[in-house]
Amino acid sequence: MAVAVPDGRRAFHVAGMADARGFVAMGATEILVHAYDAALGTELSVPTMKGQVSMKVPSETSSGRTFRLPGYGMPHLKGGGAGDQFVQVQVTIPAGLSPRERELYQELKNLRTEGKR
Repeated sequence: MAVAVPDGRRAFHVAGMADARGFVAMGATEILVHAYDAALGTELSVPTMKGQVSMKVPSETSSGRTFRLPGYGMPHLKGGGAGDQFVQVQVTIPAGLSPRERELYQELKNLRTEGKR
Protein backbone atom coordinates (compact mmCIF):
# COMPACT_ATOMS: atom_id res chain seq x y z
CA MET A 1 0.00 0.00 0.00
CA ALA A 2 1.44 3.38 -0.93
CA VAL A 3 0.42 6.53 0.88
CA ALA A 4 0.95 9.94 -0.72
CA VAL A 5 2.33 12.70 1.47
CA PRO A 6 0.98 16.26 1.08
CA ASP A 7 4.38 17.83 0.33
CA GLY A 8 4.84 15.36 -2.55
CA ARG A 9 8.41 14.58 -1.48
CA ARG A 10 7.88 11.26 0.24
CA ALA A 11 5.71 8.20 -0.10
CA PHE A 12 5.15 5.33 2.27
CA HIS A 13 4.81 1.67 1.40
CA VAL A 14 3.45 -0.77 3.95
CA ALA A 15 4.52 -4.40 3.49
CA GLY A 16 2.69 -7.37 5.03
CA MET A 17 -0.86 -8.09 6.19
CA ALA A 18 -2.61 -4.73 6.42
CA ASP A 19 -5.71 -3.80 8.39
CA ALA A 20 -8.40 -1.44 7.04
CA ARG A 21 -6.22 1.59 7.84
CA GLY A 22 -3.20 0.14 6.02
CA PHE A 23 -1.08 -0.87 9.01
CA VAL A 24 0.65 -4.24 9.25
CA ALA A 25 0.99 -6.90 11.91
CA MET A 26 4.37 -7.95 10.53
CA GLY A 27 6.81 -6.19 8.28
CA ALA A 28 7.98 -2.62 8.05
CA THR A 29 6.71 0.70 6.81
CA GLU A 30 8.95 1.74 3.92
CA ILE A 31 9.70 5.43 3.62
CA LEU A 32 11.10 6.93 0.42
CA VAL A 33 13.75 9.53 1.23
CA HIS A 34 15.63 11.66 -1.29
CA ALA A 35 19.38 11.08 -1.48
CA TYR A 36 20.21 14.56 -0.16
CA ASP A 37 17.97 14.04 2.91
CA ALA A 38 19.60 10.66 3.58
CA ALA A 39 23.08 12.17 3.24
CA LEU A 40 22.45 15.26 5.37
CA GLY A 41 19.79 13.94 7.77
CA THR A 42 16.17 14.99 8.07
CA GLU A 43 13.06 14.72 10.19
CA LEU A 44 9.99 12.95 8.81
CA SER A 45 6.37 12.56 9.78
CA VAL A 46 5.57 8.83 9.83
CA PRO A 47 2.06 7.32 9.92
CA THR A 48 1.55 5.01 12.93
CA MET A 49 -1.37 3.29 14.64
CA LYS A 50 -1.46 6.26 17.04
CA GLY A 51 -1.36 8.89 14.29
CA GLN A 52 1.56 10.80 12.78
CA VAL A 53 4.84 10.72 14.70
CA SER A 54 8.05 12.63 14.04
CA MET A 55 11.12 10.50 13.28
CA LYS A 56 14.69 11.69 12.80
CA VAL A 57 16.72 10.16 10.00
CA PRO A 58 20.38 10.68 10.90
CA SER A 59 22.92 11.88 8.35
CA GLU A 60 24.60 9.25 6.19
CA THR A 61 21.62 6.88 6.36
CA SER A 62 21.82 4.15 3.72
CA SER A 63 18.93 2.62 1.84
CA GLY A 64 17.53 -0.38 3.68
CA ARG A 65 18.32 0.88 7.18
CA THR A 66 15.50 0.04 9.57
CA PHE A 67 14.42 2.09 12.58
CA ARG A 68 12.23 0.93 15.48
CA LEU A 69 9.46 3.06 16.95
CA PRO A 70 8.77 1.41 20.35
CA GLY A 71 5.10 1.23 21.30
CA TYR A 72 3.78 2.51 17.96
CA GLY A 73 2.95 -0.88 16.40
CA MET A 74 -0.09 -3.13 16.59
CA PRO A 75 -1.94 -3.16 19.93
CA HIS A 76 -1.46 -6.31 22.02
CA LEU A 77 -4.43 -8.66 21.69
CA LYS A 78 -5.14 -8.77 25.41
CA GLY A 79 -4.43 -5.09 26.09
CA GLY A 80 -1.45 -3.71 27.90
CA GLY A 81 0.20 -1.60 25.25
CA ALA A 82 1.36 -2.06 21.71
CA GLY A 83 4.21 -3.62 19.83
CA ASP A 84 6.90 -1.76 17.94
CA GLN A 85 6.62 -0.31 14.46
CA PHE A 86 9.57 -0.76 12.13
CA VAL A 87 10.35 1.87 9.51
CA GLN A 88 12.71 1.07 6.63
CA VAL A 89 14.37 3.85 4.62
CA GLN A 90 14.52 3.53 0.85
CA VAL A 91 16.79 6.17 -0.68
CA THR A 92 15.61 7.60 -4.01
CA ILE A 93 17.20 9.83 -6.60
CA PRO A 94 15.02 12.75 -7.72
CA ALA A 95 13.77 12.47 -11.30
CA GLY A 96 14.21 15.25 -13.84
CA LEU A 97 17.52 16.64 -12.58
CA SER A 98 18.33 20.13 -13.80
CA PRO A 99 21.71 20.76 -15.46
CA ARG A 100 22.92 22.45 -12.23
CA GLU A 101 21.83 19.46 -10.12
CA ARG A 102 23.67 17.08 -12.47
CA GLU A 103 26.74 19.31 -12.18
CA LEU A 104 26.56 19.18 -8.37
CA TYR A 105 26.21 15.38 -8.37
CA GLN A 106 29.25 15.20 -10.67
CA GLU A 107 31.20 17.41 -8.23
CA LEU A 108 30.26 15.09 -5.36
CA LYS A 109 31.34 12.08 -7.41
CA ASN A 110 34.67 13.74 -8.20
CA LEU A 111 35.26 14.57 -4.53
CA ARG A 112 34.61 10.95 -3.52
CA THR A 113 36.88 9.50 -6.23
CA GLU A 114 39.86 11.89 -5.99
CA GLY A 115 43.05 10.00 -5.27
CA LYS A 116 41.41 6.60 -5.74
CA ARG A 117 42.51 6.11 -9.33
